Amino acid sequence: MLPGRVSGHIPVALLNEVQRGFSEETDYIKEGRNIDYFRKGLGGFSYLHIPEVHWDITTDRVLTMSFVEGAPAKEFLATKPSQKIRNLIGARLLELYYFQVHHLQSLHADHHPGNYLLRLDGQIGLVDFGCVKRLSFDVAELSRCCVARTWNQGKAEAEHVIQIIWGKHVPFERARHMLTSFLEESVNILFPIKTGADPVVDFGKPDVLKAFGRNLRQVLRYKLTNPEFAFLSRTELGLYGLLHQLGARVNVWEVWDRGKGPSPGQSRKAR
Repeated sequence: MLPGRVSGHIPVALLNEVQRGFSEETDYIKEGRNIDYFRKGLGGFSYLHIPEVHWDITTDRVLTMSFVEGAPAKEFLATKPSQKIRNLIGARLLELYYFQVHHLQSLHADHHPGNYLLRLDGQIGLVDFGCVKRLSFDVAELSRCCVARTWNQGKAEAEHVIQIIWGKHVPFERARHMLTSFLEESVNILFPIKTGADPVVDFGKPDVLKAFGRNLRQVLRYKLTNPEFAFLSRTELGLYGLLHQLGARVNVWEVWDRGKGPSPGQSRKAR
């Protein structure tokens, strides 16, 4: 990260946030507590399996967990799963993401394909909780605003979204340009609203993944990024990359609505 810091191409606050997150990945006690937290918070999903920490043989240098069945994405795809199963797993991955945003205000922020252990029956194992992002701003409200494109409903609504993302001290016109030029493109892919548009997003198409990456680069280029978005963006891009690898086709509208509820204490039926 040193070149970005020296050249000024990436804001210092953003680099500091990334460095903070990476340093936490070496803290096994904290990772164990993260595992316990997500086992409880996501415990209602019958298709999700998170390892159990064996605290009696865990130290700050050794993290001991129970075994979770499944195969990383590359090995899973080598078994030639059907499109139906790939779509099902893709929808479940998105549902888990939106549930974390709306209910836990915390994210498993490392969507490396090896951290998801997939099975032909649609079950998902989730491991490696070293990189977790505790969200200190209202991402659920931002998600609602994005789906509704509220920045197009007047200056007050646009200012509301801008303050959620960047705070109060950013140039309004510049920030609104970011919303309408870059963020809106990604939202239109995930939540199409044109009459007759297919609600199913084909994440296997190269152009879909390229659009998400392009928009993130533009945000960094304009240097308006809230440091909080460093791992949020990492999480989303990692998720979309995994969905691309799976070639999943998902109605994101339906999954987003499902991911908002019920509350963490209620059981979730397998879908």
